[in-house]
Formats: sequence, C-alpha cells, structure tokens
Amino acid sequence: NEMYNILKSGMEDISVSRAVEKLPWGIPVPGDDTQVMYVWFDALTNYITALGYGSDDEKLFNKFWPATHVIGKEINRFHSLLWPAMLISAGVELPKQIAVHGWMTVDGQKMSKTIGNVINPTELTAQHPLETVRFFLMREIPFDNDGDFSNTKFIERYTADLANGLGNFTSRVITMIEKYSDNHIPAVTEIDQPLIDFLTKEIWPAYTKYMDSWKFNHALETAWKFITHCDQIISDKKPWSMAKEGRTEEVKNLLYHLCESLRHIAIMIYPVMPETSEKIIIQLGLEPAKEFVKPLAELQQWVELTVGNKINKGEILFPRL
Repeated sequence: NEMYNILKSGMEDISVSRAVEKLPWGIPVPGDDTQVMYVWFDALTNYITALGYGSDDEKLFNKFWPATHVIGKEINRFHSLLWPAMLISAGVELPKQIAVHGWMTVDGQKMSKTIGNVINPTELTAQHPLETVRFFLMREIPFDNDGDFSNTKFIERYTADLANGLGNFTSRVITMIEKYSDNHIPAVTEIDQPLIDFLTKEIWPAYTKYMDSWKFNHALETAWKFITHCDQIISDKKPWSMAKEGRTEEVKNLLYHLCESLRHIAIMIYPVMPETSEKIIIQLGLEPAKEFVKPLAELQQWVELTVGNKINKGEILFPRL
C-alpha cells in the first residue's frame, strides 16, 4: 500500500549520479570524471551482474533470474520503485516477487545500544537451541509486520507450543506404541475418515496457502491446530482405558492414526525446525534422507508408510525450562 500510494501521488525523475566531491569513494561515471554512480543505482545491479548479466557467460543469470527478493521494509522503496524502473529500461524481466519484512522490537522498545536492549543472536542461541529461537520468531512475529521479542514471551511460547504441545504429543504417541504395540507401529483395520478429511481437506490446504503467501506464523498456527486436535483425540478416547478393557484392535487403530498424523506434523514443521522434524521421522522408524527428497505432494498423502516400523524412542524433544 505504501508503494502504491507513492506511485499514485506521482513520481519524479532521479539522478543516477552524484558529484565526486561529495562522494569521492563512489564508482566513476564513464566519460565524466566529475560524477560517481548513485549508490543504490550501483548496488541494485549486483543482483544480476553477479550472475553474469552483460558478460560473455550469462548461464547463471539465465538459470536464476528472475528471482525473489526478501528485504527489510526500510529499503522497500529502492527495490519496489527504483529497481523495476531500471530493469524495464534495460529490457530485463522483473523479479518474481519482492517480499518485505518488518522490524523487531524488544519488550516493546526499539533496539538501541544506548538503552542496552540489543538482542545478540549468538548469545540467544547459546542459551536456547537454534530451532526453538527460529520457531519463536516465525510463530510470534508476522513476516509482513513488526514484532516484539521478550524473554517472557519466548518462555511462554516455548512452554505452550513446544514442551507442552509438540514435544508432549510426540512423547505420548511413542510411549503408547512402546507400551501397547510392542515397539512396532501397528497395521490399521478401520480408517478414521473424519481425521483424514480434517487433515487433507482443511489443515494441509490452509497450511500450504499460508506458506505460499509468506504468512509463516499462520502456517505454524495451522500445524499446531492439528497437534491440538490429535492430542484431544487421545484425551477423548483414553487408549489406556481401552487397553484395560481388552479393546486391543481399537487401541492399535488409534495408534496407527496418531503415528501417521505425527509424520504429517513432522513434514509441516520441517521448513522451520528441520532437526526436530528429522528426529520425529527417525522415532517413527523412517529415514529422513529418503523421506525429504520426496515431492511435497507425495509427503502430504495419507499412507501406511509407518506400518510395521520399529520405533526409535529418543530423548525428550523439548525439556521444560
């Protein structure tokens, strides 16, 4: 909207050079020793010149351009207005997309060395696993808007979504396989069609739509909606009571559906938490190297891929802080 409003209000020509006495370190303008190139005019061309555009070898340019730009909002104007104008004038295809992200504040305040509230990512990832930090940033902060970081929010999100959410659900499923199915994922004799429909007709379409539109927080929210749904199934059906009543087949049918659901959850979190995703896949008796080379469309299918696999119970995914 901001760029649209600028265009609507009218654009003026800009100079692509600056006086050399004001910018002595700039790139000289060919044929004019008094001028150097405007820094943004020079910098933006690197997107294509680095790929060989204008050289004798344009293989990389032909392979990778047009590309998608991922930028901060403070340089949006240069990328969304100046750069397209430059490309159009040169007869070069425009970028596929320009994705613009917001800024991050800390406890509601702008980061400042004076205040002393700058977040050091190295220190943060030394205190907490990298994947949990990445999850927080992707889940808590909308890509296209500003967001806020605080240790309180981090701990709350970690506890609710990771320790009590994904981690607890994974542990419950694997432990029940261990206890009620001799460490092997059972075959299924009766399909839970409502669960499958919920996943394939509601969860996956929503997740894919949000990922394609850079709404990563909503995509993760959708994945956790499915985790909560599966957790509720366990609470409602009480497999421990079913086992005591001798309803072995019902228990095994439930466990199969939970394992296949867990596989789908591992696929959903892979873009944000690849190591955690691989740990879950391994616990389900599958090989990450084989699974993650498959097309997403194949991975999204409800299949009996895990049936008969011996589980590999690992360490707790997310210990409580």
